[in-house]
Amino acid sequence: MKIPIIAGLALASASVLNAASVSVFLDSGAAGKVPGSTNTATPFANNSRESTWDITSSAQTGLSALGAAVMEVRMITVNINGDSRRATVGGGNGLGVDTGGNANWIDGSSREAGIFQFKLYSDVGKTMEITGLTFTLSSVISRMTDNTNHVIDAFAGGGAITFDDGSSNPIGTPAANASNVYLGGSLFTAGNDAGNSSVSDLGIISGSLSGATPAYYTATSSGVTFDEDDTFWLRRRNGADAAYQLGGYTLDIVPEPTSSTLFAMGAAGLILRRRRA
Repeated sequence: MKIPIIAGLALASASVLNAASVSVFLDSGAAGKVPGSTNTATPFANNSRESTWDITSSAQTGLSALGAAVMEVRMITVNINGDSRRATVGGGNGLGVDTGGNANWIDGSSREAGIFQFKLYSDVGKTMEITGLTFTLSSVISRMTDNTNHVIDAFAGGGAITFDDGSSNPIGTPAANASNVYLGGSLFTAGNDAGNSSVSDLGIISGSLSGATPAYYTATSSGVTFDEDDTFWLRRRNGADAAYQLGGYTLDIVPEPTSSTLFAMGAAGLILRRRRA
C-alpha cells in the first residue's frame, strides 16, 4: 500500500519540478548554417559590442517546461586584454570577434571570448522573472576546419559586469573598440579567467573531426554549472588562426525545488517513517 502513495507524491513532485534543455544559436538560421538552428536571423547586430535578444518558448520548447515564455540573452565580446571588441555575424555562420587574424573568426592568438548572461521570464512582456535556476553547459557547436588545435574553454563566475566608467549600463556601439570590461571589478582578460571563474571546462573540442572544409561540429561539455545571477563565457585558447566560429551552445536548466515540491517530498518521508513504525 505504501508504494502507490509515495509514488503518487513523487509524481506530484515531478510535475512541479521540471528541467529542460535550451539552445542558444548564433547563426542566421539559413539553410546550410548550424544544424537544428531555430533562428530566423542572426540575433545580434554586425559590429555590435553588446547585444541583448529574446528566445521565445515557441523557438525553444524547453522553456515551456520551466514555465518560461522568454529567455533573455545578453552578449558582450572581448579579446585577450579584456577590452570590448565588435561582434561580427561571420557571414551568418556564427559568432566572430573583430580582432586578430580575421574579423569573421574567433581567434586563438588574441584569446577572443563571448560573454553571456541569461534571464527567464514567465510572460512575454518580461515583467515576471523566474529565479532559482541552475544552468549547466552540455555542448558547444563550432564551425571550424579539421584541426585539433581548435580548442575553446568554458567558464562561469559571479560578480557584476561593469565598464571603464564603472557603469553597468550598455556600452553601446561606437566606431572604435575601446571600453574595458570587468567582472566583479576584475578585468576580463584571458589571464584573469581562472580567478574570475568559479567553475570551468578547459580544452573543449569535438572528437569527430573530418575534412578540411569548415563544417559544424558539436562537442559535449560538463562541469560548468552556474545560476541566473552568474556570468558564463566561452574563450578560444590556442593560436591556430584558421576558421573558427561559435555556432551556439546548449544549456541544461533546472529550477530549484518549489515549496510545494518540498512539501510533497517531506510528506513522502513522513509517510515512510510512519509505515516503518
